[in-house]
Amino acid sequence: MAAFFERSGDIFNPSDFCRGPWNHDSLHGRAVAGLLAYGIEAFAPDDGWQIARLTVDMFRLAPHRPTTLKTRLLRDGNRIRSVEAALEIEGVEVARASGLILLASDVVPTSWGGSAAPVAPPSAGVLAGQEGEGPFGDHRDAWEIRHVRAEGERDPSVAWLRMAHPFVEGETTSAFVRTAAAADYANPHSNRSEPRQAFINADMTLHLFRYPASEWLGFEVAAHDSQGGIAIGSCVVRDLEGPVGRSTVATIANDRARMRAASVGVR
Repeated sequence: MAAFFERSGDIFNPSDFCRGPWNHDSLHGRAVAGLLAYGIEAFAPDDGWQIARLTVDMFRLAPHRPTTLKTRLLRDGNRIRSVEAALEIEGVEVARASGLILLASDVVPTSWGGSAAPVAPPSAGVLAGQEGEGPFGDHRDAWEIRHVRAEGERDPSVAWLRMAHPFVEGETTSAFVRTAAAADYANPHSNRSEPRQAFINADMTLHLFRYPASEWLGFEVAAHDSQGGIAIGSCVVRDLEGPVGRSTVATIANDRARMRAASVGVR
């Protein structure tokens, strides 16, 4: 299969591109978020409606198994729609999402603050594959990732991602699904720690004021704060033209991964 998922009705069969970095027999957070976004997007027609917020709760490890997608329209208003989606695997709910869909209007665009500043394009970055996702990650060519480092800095200031395969076999991947799947990258990018990144995100919230116009998506760290093994990280999300929104994650320290990484010298 040359896609992340193969669809059969409400059942989605995952390919190896969906495997997670922490457990080879689990679904990656990007696969979970992307599939929930795929379901919610069906309630956002192309006549001016846009998904402005997607919140994903990942409360169970999702096995790498055929996955059932369930969706429900909660409210259908004149300018605001609310939708929820859930993933079930072998009869157990593993993740849930809510989507807020807004009707756009003809208002002059505005932008201010640090996120409006230009950043280096992906062509200026170093190819990183899936580097930095966790001590058990490997390279499966699911995503192309490029890291851009400011002069003299050890950590990348911007990470650029591009989905290398269709999300659902036989279908064109939308800008929203592509962005929702990539938004999970706010975890490793904003929650860097030593030895290596060792936080697992329990949720992800993506806010978008416009859909990206390019396949390349840039993540620039906006904030990181942690205490007691709980961290909140946030990234400005960009396309090649500028900022499109933000991705924020609530995460919990994976102490076992940290200890194992330290014991084998992974950094």
